[in-house]
Amino acid sequence: ELLHSTVLDVILVHLDEKYHEEFLTLMHKTPHSEELLIYIKQKGHPKIEEKIKREIDKLIAKIISDLDN
Repeated sequence: ELLHSTVLDVILVHLDEKYHEEFLTLMHKTPHSEELLIYIKQKGHPKIEEKIKREIDKLIAKIISDLDN
């Protein structure tokens, strides 16, 4: 759940608020569709995958750090 929340947060930060409802509706209807990524790149940020990866890497590092402590 934490991973999904992190990814969704990154997407919504980079997607103009006027597209949030439309995006969430599309995601609910077709959650595994590649069209969602195309939509985000067109309406939000063309390099959204890099931004998502960066945040996931930070999340993983934090989890590992927490486990080590």
